[in-house]
Amino acid sequence: MNSNFMTQLPQYQLKSLVKQITHEKGAVTKEQRLNACEQLQKVLLELHDSRNMNCDPRSMLFELDVLFCTRISYDVKKAVAACIGTIGYIMAYKFKDFLTWLMENVRRAGEKQEDVKALYLRSLSTTFDLDKRQRRLDDESISATMTEVRTIMETNDYASILLPLLDISSTIADVYPIIFKPSFEDIVDVIIGWYVDIEQPSEVFEQCESTIKSFRRFWLQNISVGKELLKHFLDDAEGYVEEVRESKKTDTAPEDALLKSAALLRALTTILVAMGSDLTAIQLMQFIDEAILPRLVRCVDGTINVTYLEAADVLAAVAECVGAAIEVSRSTSTVQSGFDLIVRILLEAQLSPSNLVAVIQFFTKMIEKLPAEAIASQMERMIGPS
Repeated sequence: MNSNFMTQLPQYQLKSLVKQITHEKGAVTKEQRLNACEQLQKVLLELHDSRNMNCDPRSMLFELDVLFCTRISYDVKKAVAACIGTIGYIMAYKFKDFLTWLMENVRRAGEKQEDVKALYLRSLSTTFDLDKRQRRLDDESISATMTEVRTIMETNDYASILLPLLDISSTIADVYPIIFKPSFEDIVDVIIGWYVDIEQPSEVFEQCESTIKSFRRFWLQNISVGKELLKHFLDDAEGYVEEVRESKKTDTAPEDALLKSAALLRALTTILVAMGSDLTAIQLMQFIDEAILPRLVRCVDGTINVTYLEAADVLAAVAECVGAAIEVSRSTSTVQSGFDLIVRILLEAQLSPSNLVAVIQFFTKMIEKLPAEAIASQMERMIGPS
């Protein structure tokens, strides 16, 4: 076969696949478009470098991103976004051009097209997913991306835009920790704001939690930052409980105040777990016994007799915090104090079935860590002497 034809073959494949993807609606099925997107990504990665495309990659970007503003299936749009991200990856030698083009489109989409904005950011997430498997981007490209991500995060109000930003941040933190490190505190501040927002869907909560945990190496390097955050969470959580207990008139309904308190305590647990290690156990032991557990006791004091159903969420969150504190501190005093607190919750609180199961699970964990005589005395307290 003619060698010149073999050289041109990828170009013909690319044109054919792009044509299938961008063909007028109705002429190609959703499944055909999705398959073409998958094949296009495969061909692009086999080319390895956009200079092997024998065509201008920017022209392909222009052909593909037009679909973001059409009525085509959102699944297809996501697949197209992945193709665009793959082009960005093989444009590594000109990544700055790709990033500039993409961010111009993000800004052009504006507030009225947050779904389109999110698709461009999904493209960038794909680029970094691919770079994580085989690094090709230089430090300057990563720094430029981190600047853009931080800027968008600080002004964004949409969950759909946040999610790809979390993916990008987590990947950069994992693969390029030195470049990510200066942005750590700013990024965490934004993520925490979303994480404790009780109106957000579960997908946002779960991905925020996952991202916070993925920053583990930075929490271990910034114990003082973590401690300050935990203090703020406890201040706010206790403040919401006090509002409800004292029936203070505020803009927050009692039910929401309790849910916010529970959300803050869950955030405390997440960060405490991320900070825990053999190296930090001694550093955190005193802090847990003196700064965390007494405040958790006050949260229990404030909610144990509250009649709102949401009070049970606070108590379950306290139990989760206690479980994390024991895992991190590993001290006998923490175990004993935590055991006392959870026994009190089990004996005195009105818990829903799901919250009761959660508290019992933490209770079981603690039993495994207590000496036999301590278990005997606590069980007697719960069920009475034999």
